[in-house]
Formats: sequence, C-alpha cells, structure tokens
Amino acid sequence: MIGDEQGYVKRINVRSTEIETFDRATMIVPNSNLVTGVVKNWLRGDKVGRIKIALAPNSRVDPEQIRDILLAAARAQDGVLRIPAPQVMFLAMESNIFRFELWCYVEDVEQATRLKSDLHFDLYKRLADAGVTISPAPTPPTVVQFPGLDKFAAAAAGIVVDQKLLDDEVAKVIDPNSKAGEAPAQ
Repeated sequence: MIGDEQGYVKRINVRSTEIETFDRATMIVPNSNLVTGVVKNWLRGDKVGRIKIALAPNSRVDPEQIRDILLAAARAQDGVLRIPAPQVMFLAMESNIFRFELWCYVEDVEQATRLKSDLHFDLYKRLADAGVTISPAPTPPTVVQFPGLDKFAAAAAGIVVDQKLLDDEVAKVIDPNSKAGEAPAQ
C-alpha cells in the first residue's frame, strides 16, 4: 500500500518499481518514494488480511446485543476466517452514541473489499430487524458572536445598565459608523 493505492509488486528496476493495483492499473513508483515514504505490506508471505467495520449506534442499545449481531454477521460470511475468530471492540461510550468495531480476518486480502460490502449489507438487515438505529454524526454547535451583546444580555437579565450606554451600544450595532451620543442614520 502506497498512499491510497494497493496492489502487487510486479517488477523492481534500478530507478523505479512497477506495481499492479487491484483495479488492474499499473503504477510506476520511483524507488526514492519507496525509501522515503511509508509502504504497508499487506501480504507478509500469505494473503490473510483483516477487515475493520466501525459502528456507532445510539446509546440506548444493549452493547451485548450489538456484539452478538456483529459476530453473527461475521460468522455468516464464507470468506471470514474462524481462526483467528472475529472480535468486537467496544471503543467508547459517548453521551449519545456507543462506538464499536468489528475485527475479522479474511483468507484472501484481495476479497476484503467485497467481503466488507457483504458484511455491511448483512449488518444493515440484522440491525434493522433488531430495531437498532445508527446515530448521525454529531454536528458541532454553531457559535455566533455579536459585539456588545453582553450589555443586552445583562439588560434582559434585569441587571441595571446605564441607559445612555445601552443606547450608544444599540446605535453601534445598527450603524457601526455612528459616534457615541448620535442618533443612528436613517
């Protein structure tokens, strides 16, 4: 694996290496990139590879039920190895979601993408049958700041504020070019 590309080394030359991707494309990679960059060797002498599937259901689910569903889906796939056995990692308990990962090994890393897709289809059906919903990613809160708004907030809270100072701040918000004591331009 080089960057986002994966494939087999077909030929090593003096200045470059030829790699055939799993999409059957040929990449010519300068050997200097291989020496200075990160290269991940998925095969290590065999074709066994690992699949990880992340899942984030809402926090009202039973974690044991999620583990059972994930393991049943992995065991139902023919290409998933029995040894090492599939595992479910319970990674986090957040305020509105739980985070899980299914780890399973496949006998042929070239089939990992297809098996991962099959697992997703199977998991979707099993989770729907069990009434489990997947939570959307939480959106960060939007913060809008208005200069001088703290004086308005103080007035709304019943705190006594100098009326002239408050009028001047209102004028600045309405017309930023106004000066203290002037009426806003109409």
